[in-house]
Amino acid sequence: DMPLKQNLAVMGEVGLTGELRRVFRTPARIKEASRLGFKEVIVPKTSSDIHKIAGISVRQVNEIYSAFDTAFEKRLQK
Repeated sequence: DMPLKQNLAVMGEVGLTGELRRVFRTPARIKEASRLGFKEVIVPKTSSDIHKIAGISVRQVNEIYSAFDTAFEKRLQK
């Protein structure tokens, strides 16, 4: 059992080989996450329409293991 970081939102789709794919309306989803009190969000690097949004840190990652490393307080063994 490992805890996730507090105030973390994650969005995207995971492919069969672990790659992360963007989802529809990512900027709007990030704004809504910020409005709901989230302080950090993990999104796929393929989300190219991301711009800085006040009050929330956006982390872009390529694959699921990178998302795990960001989301969990301890590093996972691959």
